[in-house]
Amino acid sequence: AMCNEDGCIIDDGVVVQRGENDYYFTTSTARAGITVEWIRYHTRYDGWDFNLVNLTDAFGVINLAGPKAREVLSEVIDADISNAAFPFAAYQEFTALDTIPVRIMRLGFVGELSYELHVPGSWMETLWDALSEAGKPFGIANFGLETQNVLRMEKGHLIIGSESEQRTTLHDVGLGGLWDRNKPAVDTVGAVALQQTENQEKRLKLVGFKMKNTRTPPKDGSIVVDDRIRGHVCIARYSHTLQEAVGMALVEDPLHAVGTEISIYEDECQGQLVSATVVPMPFYDPKGERLRS
Repeated sequence: AMCNEDGCIIDDGVVVQRGENDYYFTTSTARAGITVEWIRYHTRYDGWDFNLVNLTDAFGVINLAGPKAREVLSEVIDADISNAAFPFAAYQEFTALDTIPVRIMRLGFVGELSYELHVPGSWMETLWDALSEAGKPFGIANFGLETQNVLRMEKGHLIIGSESEQRTTLHDVGLGGLWDRNKPAVDTVGAVALQQTENQEKRLKLVGFKMKNTRTPPKDGSIVVDDRIRGHVCIARYSHTLQEAVGMALVEDPLHAVGTEISIYEDECQGQLVSATVVPMPFYDPKGERLRS
């Protein structure tokens, strides 16, 4: 995760080392240009020693996910991609169809066995067609952004700008462990602010919640209230996997404990609040067994 000087999250991504002084990193959707400029700014004014090439327009990414993902991928890549040879959170480079160079990250934004295939743009359609054909015996199907949105919500995976706002720090969303406390504060953007806000009272904290007495989720952006506004719903959907309505919200610190009941006000609700209970996250596969299968 990348923070500004206020310790607030501005982007997240993945960094892999391809060789000595050779790194490849990703950003969140549509934020590549902003993130590149963030690094260039610190290179210019803080003495960071980086040279960057923005490959966003040169590469495409295919997310191959689901219990049969490994079997489908093995149809187009002649290499050992077993769990032992290519475990969760690993990165490898392969040649698909004996021709196409592919950079693969074994990551799972949707909470299942999943591979991110990073491919030169000119080869995208060819690889997509090959995977579609190879996946037919396994019942492969395309999934869209809303499906991805529900799946990642069930897994408690956040999207910058959805489950965060301008003031949100790593601590607020439960990612304080990403902050290297052994690194000198002068070398870490936002470290001083993270120290100052770690135990600050009444900050908005990210929580998971389940609806009470209804299968209908509240609208995104609905406000959490008691005698005043105490937070807001970031995302809520009906989960077909869990058979109930669940969501994530940013609420004031006193309301973030598991088991706390919260009241939600929606527009046009005519004063009838709906109730939810704060629950642990992730909602789905809390031990991460499917990601690591």
